Amino acid sequence: MALGKASKDLIQLITQRYTKVNGNAYDWNSLYVSIQGVLLMGISEINYEDSQDMEFVYGTGVYPVDRAYGKYSATADITLSVGEMTLLERSSISELVQNLPPFTIVIVHMPSNQLPATTLLRNCKIMSNSRNLNQNDMNPQVKLELSVSHIQRY
Repeated sequence: MALGKASKDLIQLITQRYTKVNGNAYDWNSLYVSIQGVLLMGISEINYEDSQDMEFVYGTGVYPVDRAYGKYSATADITLSVGEMTLLERSSISELVQNLPPFTIVIVHMPSNQLPATTLLRNCKIMSNSRNLNQNDMNPQVKLELSVSHIQRY
């Protein structure tokens, strides 16, 4: 599936904003994440993975003769600042961010001296909204567990 116009525009915007620090690009600093076209600045962590069931098919002899593939699954979670989370909550039609319509998360990694690598987390829905606030916490965070239909890498 090709990138849509909105995704291409976002990648162009990120490319224009991309700057190096002292001539170097650092790992976390070279990562840009957006939800619903909004560039997230208060993100502190994002995790995603996909897998597909696979098993060997046996025929005669002791060695497998083929592989059989089963269902595909993808998972993700994202940790945001409370301020960033407030912006997401305000974009929801109800008080629950779990009621946001399915969205795509665009992740662009722009390492130094290389072409950007783009990952799309497709059809995301927020499953849980977990906050852990402490007395001396100067940067409270919100962890969102996501349901993801599939992950595309470009």
